[in-house]
Amino acid sequence: MSQRVVIIGAGVAGLSAARTLMDNGIDDFLIVEAQDRIGGRVHTLYSENSTKILSVKHTISSYVDGNVLELGAQWIHGEEGNEVFELADKGNLIWNKEHGDKHSPSGASKYLNHDFCKTDGTIIDRDIVTDTCHALEDIYTDLNSCDHVTHEYQNLQDEYNARFQKLIDSNDLKGDVTEQKRGIYRWRTAFEIHDNACYSLRDVKCPCRYTPCEGNGLVELQNGFQSVLDTILQNVPRDKILLNTPVKTIHWNHSSSTCRTECESGMSLICDQVILTSSIGYLKKNHLTLFNPNLPPSKLQTIENTGYGSVLKIFLEWEMPFWSEGFTGIQFVWDCDIDNVENSKIREVDSHWSRGITGFEKLPGSGSILLGWVGGRPAEIAESLSDEDIIDTCHKLISKFAKHLNVPRPKKVTRVLWCTLLERPPATNISPQFMVRTSRESGSPKK
Repeated sequence: MSQRVVIIGAGVAGLSAARTLMDNGIDDFLIVEAQDRIGGRVHTLYSENSTKILSVKHTISSYVDGNVLELGAQWIHGEEGNEVFELADKGNLIWNKEHGDKHSPSGASKYLNHDFCKTDGTIIDRDIVTDTCHALEDIYTDLNSCDHVTHEYQNLQDEYNARFQKLIDSNDLKGDVTEQKRGIYRWRTAFEIHDNACYSLRDVKCPCRYTPCEGNGLVELQNGFQSVLDTILQNVPRDKILLNTPVKTIHWNHSSSTCRTECESGMSLICDQVILTSSIGYLKKNHLTLFNPNLPPSKLQTIENTGYGSVLKIFLEWEMPFWSEGFTGIQFVWDCDIDNVENSKIREVDSHWSRGITGFEKLPGSGSILLGWVGGRPAEIAESLSDEDIIDTCHKLISKFAKHLNVPRPKKVTRVLWCTLLERPPATNISPQFMVRTSRESGSPKK
C-alpha cells in the first residue's frame, strides 16, 4: 500500500494532523492505530444511562444525560491561546464556562471546598485551609515566573520548602495552627507530584520552561472529551483509519524520497512522510527498535532527557452515595510522624504508595463514584497491586480520615494502567493508550 502521508496514532495529535492535512487539500493519507479504538489518551466511558462511544463518528454524537468517566484527559487547562479550548468553545461543548467555578492555573484551588481532614479524623478549619492554600498558590505562581524571580535552588521541592518556611516564620502562629499549615503544605507537595507526574519535585526544574495558557485552569466538558474527538473527526473519512494495527518499524533514510512503515501484521505502507504521534514515554522505551536507522543523536538526546512520569486515576464506586448532598470531596492531611497513625494496615503500605493519594473528589454527575489521584513511584506500585488491595487500602484511608462519615466498602474500582502498558512488547502498542482494569466486590470477571 502507498500513500502520501502515514500518521501513526489515532489520538488527538494524530487526528488533528489528519484534519490539518485535509484543511490544506491533502487527503492521500492513512492513520494506523494499535488500539481497537480511537482517542489515545482520551478515553471517555459512559454509564448505562448514557450513549457509549465505541467507534469513529462522522457527526457529533448525541448524548443522553448520565455518568461520564474520563479514564484519560480530564480537563482543558487554560483558555487563552489554547486550541483545544477554542475548538470546544466553538462547538458549545464546555460545561463550566457559565455554570462552574473558575480555577487557578495549578488546579489546586478546586479543592478549597473539600473537607481537609487529619489522620485523627479532625476537619481543619476552613479559614486555615483557605489562607494556607491561597498562600501556597501565590508561591506556585511566583515559582513559575520565568521573567523576574531569582531561584536559589533550581528545583521545585527546595524552592517550595524555602519559601514555605519563610511564610511560617513571618506569621505569629500557635503551635497547632502551624502544624495544620505544615500538614496542608505536605498535601500540596503531594498534589504537585501527581500534577507533574514526577518521582520527586526535585526532578522538576524551577522556573518552568513553558508558559501555561491564561484563564480557567480546569475547563470541564459537558459530554466528556469524546465530544472534542467527535468534532475533530467530522471531516475525517472512516476508511482513512486502520485500528488494531500496531507498527513494528519505521524504515527511513535521508537519501531516500520515501519511507516504509512495517506493521506487526506484515503489512508495509510506503509513503513520502510519516507523522509519528506516540508519547515521549513510549519513545523512551522503544526508540531503539522503532526506527531503522536510529534517529539522529540530537533527537535521541531530546528523547532521553525529556521527563515522563506516571499518574494513576482510581475510580471507586459504591452501591449508593454515603455522603450528604453538599459533599464535594475529602483531602488527606497527613501527620508528620506516620507511626502516629493507628491503623497498622495504613502504616504497612504507607512507604509504598498510599501516602501518594491526596484525597478523593466527587465528580459532577457521577452518582456514587469518587475519584482519587496518585502520581510518581506510588502510582507505579499501585498498578502492581490487585483490585482487592486497592479497594481495601482506599476504604481504610477514607474511613480513617473521614470519621464523620459512615464509609461502606466500595463495590468496584476502575483504574488505568499506564506503566503496565509501557512495559508491554512493542507489538501490542505504538503509543501508551489505556489498559482498563475494573472489578466488582462480587467477584465478577476483570477486564
